[in-house]
Amino acid sequence: MLLVVALPSLTLIGFYTLVSLRQGMSATSAVLKTRSSAVVECLNEISAAGFWLWPTDDSSLPSHRTSADYFNWLITDAPPLRGDEGKMCMRHLKEEVVSQLYGRPLFSEKNMPWIIVKNLPENAPDNFIVMVTANVNPASLRTRLTEEDMSRQIGIAKNHHEHVLREHIYLIRKNGEAVELQKGLSPQAKFTYREIYGNMSFNLTTNLVNGLPVKYLTPTGEVIPTNE
Repeated sequence: MLLVVALPSLTLIGFYTLVSLRQGMSATSAVLKTRSSAVVECLNEISAAGFWLWPTDDSSLPSHRTSADYFNWLITDAPPLRGDEGKMCMRHLKEEVVSQLYGRPLFSEKNMPWIIVKNLPENAPDNFIVMVTANVNPASLRTRLTEEDMSRQIGIAKNHHEHVLREHIYLIRKNGEAVELQKGLSPQAKFTYREIYGNMSFNLTTNLVNGLPVKYLTPTGEVIPTNE
């Protein structure tokens, strides 16, 4: 008797491979979301402990020109903080940042997953966006938001190099809360400022840090939101 064994088709194999890849990307994306919120919370804790490590143009700290430079500085050359609380906060922050390097020694333009605010005012509201994934167009973020602006949408960067950022978008508010968007799955309404900023207006265009404008550090440079 001839025994015939049915082998899975190439189409079926390809399907399961795609599912496995998507599951892996979803898991990595979930970690990025958690780490992003943790970084913001750590920076807030350090500020509450009396140390300001948010990127700034103030001459008392290095003036970083890219988010890659800033996060490399945090994990390699940032000044040691005094006191047990400061040391604990800094250790936690470094652990969260280093976890995104996946074994690589430093961040570069190609592997930097974040855009971060620069010259953050101390009185920024909780809903203000302080960090986003690198697939967001930072010029479309806001330093001024009115009720008339709520139905407008943020801009999304195209063809971003990080695979994990091709479908997921994360925006982290000042209080550490993460806003998650999924490209291609969520309705367009999810991209509106009403969703992203929690339907709360603000104006930081006149709240300057030592006379310095609020802007965002990207993997390649600095951007000031257009508020258009």
